[in-house]
Amino acid sequence: MSCFINPSQPAKAETYIVGLQNFDYYPHYNFTSDQDRGFIWAVLELYATESGHTFIYQTMPVPRLQIELAKGTVDLIYPDNPIFHPGITESTEKHYSVDVVKTLSGAIIKRTNVNMEINEVSKVSLPFGFTPLDWKGKEKNGDIDFVETEDSLSALQLVEQGKTDVAEVDYFVTSYLSEANPTIGEFTLSPVLPHNIVGFKLASIKQHGLIKQINDFLTGNESRIDELKLKYGIHDPENLIKDIQSTYVRSE
Repeated sequence: MSCFINPSQPAKAETYIVGLQNFDYYPHYNFTSDQDRGFIWAVLELYATESGHTFIYQTMPVPRLQIELAKGTVDLIYPDNPIFHPGITESTEKHYSVDVVKTLSGAIIKRTNVNMEINEVSKVSLPFGFTPLDWKGKEKNGDIDFVETEDSLSALQLVEQGKTDVAEVDYFVTSYLSEANPTIGEFTLSPVLPHNIVGFKLASIKQHGLIKQINDFLTGNESRIDELKLKYGIHDPENLIKDIQSTYVRSE
């Protein structure tokens, strides 16, 4: 009698600790929730079902993620990318997954300020520990004051209150927060102020084999991952920018 063995199936089920940011960044993640914890949770739990592995999720402040990964107290961290926090852990030490998702981050403004230009920006709010965007040298000259907040909602609230000009917040997070908190007003991403398409990756220093297994799972299950993106309202960021730019042109 013979049996089929899935070559992608790990020989032994293991338990891994995943380090994540300790605030609401839904739809990407919200591990303060006891129920739906967002897109990356759904992806990892789907992989856990397929692989037999178990993931324990440990939240912490953003700056501690790299530190705890280097210390070996967590096996994986998310989200990560080589452009985040350069120098904290050398890129040669870390192994990254393929992009779990591509997202759109940028200058979020009130819809009434859609024509704001970069020379009008002097204060930018962003969540604590986040790496600021490239503001064309204005940040190096001290022309921009970065105001760190405890979370994305607080960053948006400062814009609504007129205490900062823009917020650096993920587009999809902004859409979710605006819908969940209608009193904070209406926001949009500015197509003429700094913005960036960035890939959210898993990263590990010690678990190189696990990263390879996850990569195989992600690339072999693209349609299932796309279904999860649709469920969580995460769309193609390149098409989104085109749509926003066309709206901006019509509003001028």
